[in-house]
Amino acid sequence: MNKLITLLLLLGLSVSAVFLGCKRSITSNSTYYMKAKIDGQEYNNANCMAVLVDHTLVIEGLGSSSPFPTYPYIAIAIPTWFGATGPYPLDSLLGHPNLRYFDAPNNYRISEYGTVTINSVSSELITGTFFCTTKDTTEITSGAFTAKIFK
Repeated sequence: MNKLITLLLLLGLSVSAVFLGCKRSITSNSTYYMKAKIDGQEYNNANCMAVLVDHTLVIEGLGSSSPFPTYPYIAIAIPTWFGATGPYPLDSLLGHPNLRYFDAPNNYRISEYGTVTINSVSSELITGTFFCTTKDTTEITSGAFTAKIFK
């Protein structure tokens, strides 16, 4: 579990480095988004990005004008991803696809069960849907994303 947390923290830092290294400013862009219902409440993030590090795909909903997440936010990790579309079952086991719902920098809820489905992949974006129940029984439903791929 500690290795997974370390991997996610390193991914977060690498993603931040990618954003900070970009010459173009990051602004709200309705083309790339993540939305869902969290216990019935609307969740919308105006920017969504995906990064692939050592065959682990990480998809995150970000705030509207910052390279760093705006809380709350959702991060989805799919280890050993090789570009395939289709469903990926979510759980909380080390090395398995999972979803984390962060409501503060060091406070998150991890998926107990659910599914993320990658619908399409191009050279610039990934689209998909998701739902899950977290270990504390938070219900995340009607999830959808269109993520910009950063390489």
